[in-house]
Amino acid sequence: MYRTWPAALSEVQVVPVEYPGRGGRFSEPCATDARALAKQLADKISQTGVKNFSLFGHSLGALIAWELTLELRRIGAAMPQHLWLSARKAPPLQTRRRATPQPAGN
Repeated sequence: MYRTWPAALSEVQVVPVEYPGRGGRFSEPCATDARALAKQLADKISQTGVKNFSLFGHSLGALIAWELTLELRRIGAAMPQHLWLSARKAPPLQTRRRATPQPAGN
């Protein structure tokens, strides 16, 4: 779905992130730690020296973008101008729902 974004958003540079174990990186072990992945991405972003950027994350990508933004702040790197998250609540807003016993049928 996101492959068409670079052409559709011609006024901005779209840089998709492909996680280990996915797509062209399928042969690599899957990432299992969102914070560790965010640290790797933060290091890459800070090394580029880019100052004008935004982040978009959908579902798992929303969690990674959130953690990436926190990591960028932690290391004193440039911060995204915008952080768009979809299909997931921000981690501080996540609530765990306990399973409630259902009454037995008649």
